[in-house]
Amino acid sequence: MRVLGLFLSLAAALKPLKYSSLESYSDFCSEISTFEAEYDHFSTRNTQKIEIRVITDDRFYQAGGPVLFYTGNEGDVQLFCENTGFMRKAGKELNAKLVFMEHRYYGKSIPDDKNLYLSAEQALADYAEYLVHLKSSGVTGPVIAMGGSYGGMLAAYFRIKYPNLVAGAIAGSAPVKFLPGLFDCRGFYRVTTRTFTNTPSGHFCSDNIRKSWETIKLIGAHMVGKRTLSEVFRTCDPITDVEPLLDFLEDVWGTLAMMDYPYPTNFVGDVPGWPVNVACSHLDHDINQEELLEPLRDAASVYYNYTGDLACLDLGDEGGDLGYNNWYFQTCTEFVFPFCSDGKEDMFRVHTYDFPSYSTNCQQTFGTTPREHWAEMFFSVETMKTIGGIIFSNGLLDPWSSGGVLTQEEAGPRNYIFILSKGAHHLDLRADNPADPEEVTLARTEYISIMKNWIAESISKTASSSISDSSKKLLFSSKKVHGA
Repeated sequence: MRVLGLFLSLAAALKPLKYSSLESYSDFCSEISTFEAEYDHFSTRNTQKIEIRVITDDRFYQAGGPVLFYTGNEGDVQLFCENTGFMRKAGKELNAKLVFMEHRYYGKSIPDDKNLYLSAEQALADYAEYLVHLKSSGVTGPVIAMGGSYGGMLAAYFRIKYPNLVAGAIAGSAPVKFLPGLFDCRGFYRVTTRTFTNTPSGHFCSDNIRKSWETIKLIGAHMVGKRTLSEVFRTCDPITDVEPLLDFLEDVWGTLAMMDYPYPTNFVGDVPGWPVNVACSHLDHDINQEELLEPLRDAASVYYNYTGDLACLDLGDEGGDLGYNNWYFQTCTEFVFPFCSDGKEDMFRVHTYDFPSYSTNCQQTFGTTPREHWAEMFFSVETMKTIGGIIFSNGLLDPWSSGGVLTQEEAGPRNYIFILSKGAHHLDLRADNPADPEEVTLARTEYISIMKNWIAESISKTASSSISDSSKKLLFSSKKVHGA
């Protein structure tokens, strides 16, 4: 099994990928500038600079108001700006300045093609340097970090690494525990299976997917069968090996569970509302092996060709706005994500988590040796519990919730948890929609209330600190006068 990307494990096997936001960005996400940051924040010898793209929106901002800061993901910052409408809702109520900052080496903020200084630590330092610059150039209030998926992880990391700059953080669908030894590696595939089973089609859907793997391997064992698979799935090139098709289908099911929103979206291609229900409607009864291929294709095409515009399926193309290769590089250096499955309590093929093999793959691909426990050590969940000021939200339809903070005990008393039973991948950070489950609407209201408290507490601490400093200066001055 290949290394899976954090936001999307699907290796962009679509041609072309349909990101509507690439065709026309809204006014909210069109005000782009660049910020000059250190190329290497942790060296005193490298004085080179890099340019990072930043989107700002001041339409709700009032002088002294807070800053809502989106910690950029593994992709084009405009794509995430378009799909994080909650920030605009919160910004309007809080009179806040909105900032979306692109992650170095993603989107158009790419200083070199060798990933020389690509890491979460360097990206966080970019964000910190920008905020210091922002504070020095104008009157702004407390900063609330926000992000979803990897961006949610970064928001939590930003809070614990730079608490002097960040008053609080919303970590939406952030799998901060999706690390070796911190969670059950079977979780991703089990949650995906649960999402497919808990549809109107029931267990028939997941059962048919479970038996599809052997069906495809059996049919693809000879050239005539490979030709049949090529024709049924309408691949751009003839299938000569079934493994890419099997990998693709595994990724499609996981991605559909992540994107199981209650209304149509075009975040990563055009899909209908509740796409898992729609996909499972093609697999809603016991289907024998001879008849399984076409229903399986129709179910998968809900993700990759729901509009019917795709001429053929390209199993070898990796493209789009999500930075797959660079993200794979990060999973081969600092973020090791363990996946495994047994094919019994989940609907997938059997996979084991084997770090030596994982490491060998990284060495062969990038020439890097991943540090298996670095993220756990450097971005400890225990530190998050100690520092506090973080909202952890997870949707139970989302496979990544298996590596999220799901209980108050895990979060600690100084953080907040929100569990959304009908939530997919950071649905709560999207814009309001009439089809939103009530729990999501209520959660957004609570987030704003919590942010108001964080802002008030930060302002109070700043005022107290200023009074304390003034008192110390006055005391020191009086001592000098007295001793004169």
